[in-house]
Amino acid sequence: MDDRREALLSAWMRMNVHIRGNRLLKDLSTNEVMACRFLVQNSGREVTASALCEALQLYKSQVNRLLVSLEAKGIVRRVPCAEDRRRQVLLLQEAGLLQYQQEHARVLSILSAIEGALGEQKTRTLAQLLCEAVEAVERPPSPRNRKEETHEDHHRFGQRHLPGAGEGLGHRGHPAGR
Repeated sequence: MDDRREALLSAWMRMNVHIRGNRLLKDLSTNEVMACRFLVQNSGREVTASALCEALQLYKSQVNRLLVSLEAKGIVRRVPCAEDRRRQVLLLQEAGLLQYQQEHARVLSILSAIEGALGEQKTRTLAQLLCEAVEAVERPPSPRNRKEETHEDHHRFGQRHLPGAGEGLGHRGHPAGR
């Protein structure tokens, strides 16, 4: 057993348990906060459910449930696109923006506590390392790692559906772009 990987897994799991167990987000789920954040970051642009799927790496069915929940809470509204009435654009309602800002402030207070414990330099290093870790799992597998694919991978994707050179696996192990 690799002690470094086990230590990383243990730290990752402890953080997840803490976040979920202590219900750090009060009124919105993690996915709802991420959806609102995406809408805030893209205000002024026409955001569709498909764009939200791609940005949050969720299935269409998950995004549909998410949007139904956000609509029921009065946070988001779907309206027909001006250019193509078949498409729907997502709008963050004013009340939704306020609710998101409250949740965002809670998250920032947690991050302030982390920075207070680690200090500014270690916090910057942590942020950089987290970004590098995300990039490492987002990049296509190297030829060396590709050789380590299991029989289960071949069975699950079928020989013709395995990612080729320059392609990676998307969300939940599905070939990217499928």
